[in-house]
Amino acid sequence: MLWLNGFFFFTLFLITHNLIDMRKICMAIFFLSYSISLIAQQASYSRLQVQPEAPQAEQSVELIYQPELTEWKKAGNIPASVYIAIGNRIEAKDLSFKKNKTNWSANFTIPDSAALFVVKIGSGKQVDNNDKKGYSFFVMDKSGEPIKYSYRLMSQLYRGQGWAMGISEDEKKADFYFNKYYENGLPSDAGYEETLTYYQIKKDTTGLINYFADLPNKKGITDQDFASATFYANQYQHKPVGSLLSAYHKLKFPDGVWKPRELYPRFNSAKTAAEKQAVLDSFKATIKGAPQEWQSRVINNIYSNIANLHAMEGNLSMAEKISEENKKGTDLASSFNSIAWQSAEKGKHLAEAAGISKKSLDILEKEKKELAQKPLELSTADYLKQIEQMEGMFADTYAYILYQLGKYKEGFPYMQRSLDIVGTGSSDYNEHYSQLLEKVKGPKKTIEFLEKTVVESAYSGAMKEQLEKLYKATGKKQDFNSYFEGLTKQMKERRLKELKEKMLNEAAPEFALKDLNGNEVSLATLKGKVVVIDFWATWCGPCIASFPAMYAAQQNYKDQTDVVFLFVNTWEQAADKKKNVEEFFIGKPYSFPIQALDTQDKMVGSFKVDGIPTKFVLDKNGKIRFKSVGYSGNESKAVDEISAMVSLASEASNSTN
Repeated sequence: MLWLNGFFFFTLFLITHNLIDMRKICMAIFFLSYSISLIAQQASYSRLQVQPEAPQAEQSVELIYQPELTEWKKAGNIPASVYIAIGNRIEAKDLSFKKNKTNWSANFTIPDSAALFVVKIGSGKQVDNNDKKGYSFFVMDKSGEPIKYSYRLMSQLYRGQGWAMGISEDEKKADFYFNKYYENGLPSDAGYEETLTYYQIKKDTTGLINYFADLPNKKGITDQDFASATFYANQYQHKPVGSLLSAYHKLKFPDGVWKPRELYPRFNSAKTAAEKQAVLDSFKATIKGAPQEWQSRVINNIYSNIANLHAMEGNLSMAEKISEENKKGTDLASSFNSIAWQSAEKGKHLAEAAGISKKSLDILEKEKKELAQKPLELSTADYLKQIEQMEGMFADTYAYILYQLGKYKEGFPYMQRSLDIVGTGSSDYNEHYSQLLEKVKGPKKTIEFLEKTVVESAYSGAMKEQLEKLYKATGKKQDFNSYFEGLTKQMKERRLKELKEKMLNEAAPEFALKDLNGNEVSLATLKGKVVVIDFWATWCGPCIASFPAMYAAQQNYKDQTDVVFLFVNTWEQAADKKKNVEEFFIGKPYSFPIQALDTQDKMVGSFKVDGIPTKFVLDKNGKIRFKSVGYSGNESKAVDEISAMVSLASEASNSTN
């Protein structure tokens, strides 16, 4: 899921404005599987029951389960997790369903102040989450009715916050519980976050702006609240209220979270690690007493930036030292991986990078055993899964470094472990695997793997070249192009069919922006062309990770004047946004002829973009035919998908629909 609202990006800018491992950053009608009454009483499920049926806080609860999986029916114990909502936090507990004569059962006690709980059965790849609808239960009050607050929590779960518990988004259910909780309107004592969410879900921009305008007169509004309100007022194109809130914020919180917005332009303009350290030192000097929590986060993440820059400059020992002084546990492992990857990409200082990379994996192994950093809201299984995903990434880094050092047999088990974790969906990982596979297992096994990735559209340009070399060496009569076309034909036909079913038919909002040369780019000037619009920002890791694929897709149409790629830079904080974009592309191995600046964030708002990267494909009549959010990390798949979208949009241009 990619559910990223505007404040996410503001927070991301303030807190995680650091160099990102770009390659790795890698964005219906409800069919009743259980019954629920119109007055939102307790749910009942065919496979899972709760006793008592109306559980209350501080009661012992028995969960009774009837598994469908054959393996589970033979098992004496089935692992599970229960997620308990207590106030505004979630606590996860590990459970084990034990087999008795007729079923499997597990027990736990509902904590005081709990409002609801969600059960997820199984772990890893074998999970029963009620077909992604979740097993959710209300905690009842003494009258046997759901605790009122649980309706609000249930709404949040079905609006995207329950994904870790096995609950997929369901707008109808989310709205049902939302309206149930707010049947009498917004409570008079609602805090800032609740009020913000209320007006956003209601899509009542006028009500929200009026609330923002009165914010200086309200009690209990925090530093973070004013930062959020200022951002949203500007995002909703209400500059007077935004300016008012900004001025009041600085007066009320002279050392508030607004300061990094002035710090980062200076920090970004510094070119070397030493210059950036000087900017950070000047910021630290302004802090009176012990740093606040947000200040510590800013400092910590800026240190990550500086450490990565040291790594880019080849000073790995300094990068390692800074990381060790400011990080611990899995955060330190992540920092070590980023440092090692800087060298892996450049192919320099590889022996030193290998040592740092191995340390990142050793830290994860230690944390698997100790679970010292496990958050309360994650079950042990969830947390171990999170660590495993990190291991998949870090093992790839280590294996790639060992490959470059010529240590093929040593590197292959790590690359195999990486692929076992992440799967074969990423062309980056697949490329590293195929390189080591050829060295360790030989051409035959490598060709088999490469053919599979081509059929799945999970290959890179380098992998295609590798396959061509190995295929020609077999001496087969069929020419390589015909052979390769045969591998991709079925995949392309399947993708076209899937995309046709997802085609949109919406009029694109009017827009008029300036490109980097000061020329106007508008919907009107682009009429008669198929337009691929890509919303991006210089700080957005997934955006930048997608650029090689976008460049390759663009090159496919470089000689076609009726297809245009428009890259729209948006959601930037830099004072000089034009300069910011121009400097970003210096030294990059790709370029995009049409770069437009959405300096006021108007176009991104009119297209109702919630997260970036987001791409739209417009037909020649200015109608939106496709919308794509995020980047999977699979270059070939992205290129093929964009090509298919352009083809279908071009065909649709001649349609009367």
